[in-house]
Amino acid sequence: MYLTLDGKLVAIVFSSRRLRDEGYDAATGYTHPRAGMADETALEAPDDRMVDVHERIWYSPGAEGVIDDVPVAAPGWDSQPGHGGRALVRTTRSPDKFTKMLR
Repeated sequence: MYLTLDGKLVAIVFSSRRLRDEGYDAATGYTHPRAGMADETALEAPDDRMVDVHERIWYSPGAEGVIDDVPVAAPGWDSQPGHGGRALVRTTRSPDKFTKMLR
């Protein structure tokens, strides 16, 4: 999957070395709804951990110094409309936490 940003071809995957070899200019992720969740089978978790872990995720592709990275900032996650009772929901979202992520 890819998108364009300011005339650059940006891939949405995680191996920046491979992307560089394929001709991409930058890499990004879609979102990381399970970021910071200790229990990978849980369907609900506080948004706080997601905000803190996103920063570490942002710098992992860029830390390789191979291609540019476009960070993802997600204002929470709630897949209930599409998944009903099997949905993953990040709780306790707030404008302040999203502002922290953007900064």
